[in-house]
Amino acid sequence: MEELLDLADQRTKSLAAIRQNIEAVKANVSQAMQGNEQQANLPTESDHAVAFVEFVKKDAFQKGVSQGYSNACKDLLPVLEGLVNSVAQEEEELEILKQQSQEIQEDEQPVETDESEEPDPLV
Repeated sequence: MEELLDLADQRTKSLAAIRQNIEAVKANVSQAMQGNEQQANLPTESDHAVAFVEFVKKDAFQKGVSQGYSNACKDLLPVLEGLVNSVAQEEEELEILKQQSQEIQEDEQPVETDESEEPDPLV
């Protein structure tokens, strides 16, 4: 029976050692997991490259939009200049017509004469 007790005692010690070894492996695995998670969350060179490509794409798109607006404004300026010239010309012509109308109106006004004077028939 003593042999069975020794065998059970050895088995208990062996199981305790196995449990300690497993706990140590478990701690190592936990540390490795945390370290690898931290490493995985750090940006890599490819992450930086992808971010740079996105930046270049957005920058190029914005540059294209700006160039498009610039070209549209360049095309619109002569049209607006033409409109300004047309309005100025119409304003000038209207001013001339106004002056001519005033002159005609002044010419058509009867000359004031005294009623006591008789008009000269020779005139």
